[in-house]
Amino acid sequence: MFEKRNSLPFPPQGQNPELEPSVETRDNLVQQREALMAQVEELDILITRVSSSESICGHTDDSQDVEKYDGTLGVTRDFVNQFSPPVGQLQWQENLADLFSKEGESPGNVEGKRWCTGCLIEGDKFLTAGHCFDKTGGGWQRPSRGNKVISPEEIATLMHVNFNFQIDPTTDKPRPDDRFPIINLLEYREKGLDYAIIQLGRNEAGESPSGKYGTLNLSPQDLTHIGSMLCVIQHPNGNPKKIEAGPLIDHKKGQLFYDDIDTQGGSSGSPILAEKNGNVVGVHTNGGCSGFSGANVGVSIGAIRGASNLLDSAESPVIIFPNPADVETVDNETPIELEDTPCFSPLDEENLEDLEAVPFPAVDTQLPIEGTGYYSYSQFREKQFGLTETIEAIKKIGELWFASHRTGLVIGIGNISKKGGGPVPPHSSHQTGLDVDFRLLRTDGARIGITFHHPNYSRTRTQALVNTIKSNPILKVKLILCNDNKLQGVQPWPGHDDHLHVRFSK
Repeated sequence: MFEKRNSLPFPPQGQNPELEPSVETRDNLVQQREALMAQVEELDILITRVSSSESICGHTDDSQDVEKYDGTLGVTRDFVNQFSPPVGQLQWQENLADLFSKEGESPGNVEGKRWCTGCLIEGDKFLTAGHCFDKTGGGWQRPSRGNKVISPEEIATLMHVNFNFQIDPTTDKPRPDDRFPIINLLEYREKGLDYAIIQLGRNEAGESPSGKYGTLNLSPQDLTHIGSMLCVIQHPNGNPKKIEAGPLIDHKKGQLFYDDIDTQGGSSGSPILAEKNGNVVGVHTNGGCSGFSGANVGVSIGAIRGASNLLDSAESPVIIFPNPADVETVDNETPIELEDTPCFSPLDEENLEDLEAVPFPAVDTQLPIEGTGYYSYSQFREKQFGLTETIEAIKKIGELWFASHRTGLVIGIGNISKKGGGPVPPHSSHQTGLDVDFRLLRTDGARIGITFHHPNYSRTRTQALVNTIKSNPILKVKLILCNDNKLQGVQPWPGHDDHLHVRFSK
């Protein structure tokens, strides 16, 4: 609560007689200080509550339930239907009393509390506000151990994220929570910014959150045009999911300001969406329509990108599909610039080097030249045969990719196997129809090869591709090889600076 005093000399005695000890004892002074600290703490709580209530902009709360939205707030119903599913709610676990029951431990008073809002981004990551994992604030007591509040990292893992917590218009009651555990706090208040990124696990049914609810795209740059329509999808006061919208009134010093979008406690971390394309342009962090700043405030996506080690600092918008509602396939006949990079991948337990005479008749299905969300290296068509399941897995990966990147880049597919299997010089694998090369992704969307050392390489997009590959429901992924050691879920191997080598298993 109180910061330690700066390391400056004490003022000489007699300068302030009111603070002189006189006949007071040290213990009495300590008691007085503790009483004052308790009063300041109570005032802080009141300030927090007042500023929370003042985040209602105007005389009434105009927010509407997402499934009952009537289209009158500035965005369409289709917009809300498309972009609300990836928005979720943070909630504390209900068993904190059991987890913190030993001597010197306390569960605090947050057990089961519905806490903040956030959204799914690439790779089953969840973007929200940093203060959702602070050790203090709002008058709430977080769990403690040894009379010390636990770390933000542990706080995160004591919560889960609810999706689909929204009013069903047919019953007018909340739909059941679909809960996903928090595995890790990946980033927290980098460079002092009020944002956090957490990693989510699968639900009890074994489903991945992004595979079930999709993801929101992060804007490649800040939205600075005053008057642009914004939309905030949120869980105000821990309630079922609602939608609010209003114009951007100012953008300065990495913050967005909006005075016609109602928010309340529990809205912290909500994505701020651009009405133009649904991209996330910021994260809601503060209320204050009737006081302080005179507007509600969020941190801009440009500021977050600049601070984050997980997100690319800037990427050019990539428009591949001119009409995303209608165009789902890619012209793969256009020649592309590429080289057949030798792929020296580890072999299975069996020695495939001696299998020239062994037939693989099941390797008889060729990757279609046209597909949803992918393009093939058309010059390598004789090396694009696989098992039927492998080809189906590639097509499904393309569909999953397209579902969350409808106005974005497409993925490139290279070597698979020759028809009938067997050696594929100059490679040491690609013999059984279960090995597939995927190109690394670029910031500019160009259909040309790139290594992870190149400045136009996009680690964020490539990580999203890795996660999409692993989420396919057709074939399990045995390994993914790539020498970018900052990617999660891959392992290094010679010859893999410019592509992902994916080995599926039946």
